[in-house]
Amino acid sequence: RPRPRPRSDDDDDDDVAFAPGFYPRCPNCGGPARPAILMFFDEEWLDSAAQSRRYDAWQRAVKRVARETPLKVVILEVGAGDNVPTVRQETEHAFDDAKGVETTLIRVNPEFPLADSDHFEDFTFIPVMTTGLDAIDKIDDAI
Repeated sequence: RPRPRPRSDDDDDDDVAFAPGFYPRCPNCGGPARPAILMFFDEEWLDSAAQSRRYDAWQRAVKRVARETPLKVVILEVGAGDNVPTVRQETEHAFDDAKGVETTLIRVNPEFPLADSDHFEDFTFIPVMTTGLDAIDKIDDAI
């Protein structure tokens, strides 16, 4: 996967973000890849039943494995503000009914990092009040 070149103090953020070769490419046609998510005013969105099936299968697999071996799952939610409540609800309730799954939700949002619900007995919640890019840069620096 393409990675940005290392930054220097002289770099302009736009120069790094829009450097040639920075964007991911479709493995089939070589065209620009796009995230399989619905974005605001997105006229090119294609719903993917296969993507939903993969997500559901992943959730079932986590729950199945957790019945035998307790699991720790971390969900990193980046940039879902209060105008995308479906994403926020999904991350807060992804493993509500799962026994043996210890869930930690890390919500990165500069304006709305707090939880929407108050059922903290079901998961650990870590609000991070910063931008997505800043959080990802710090995670990248830490690993």
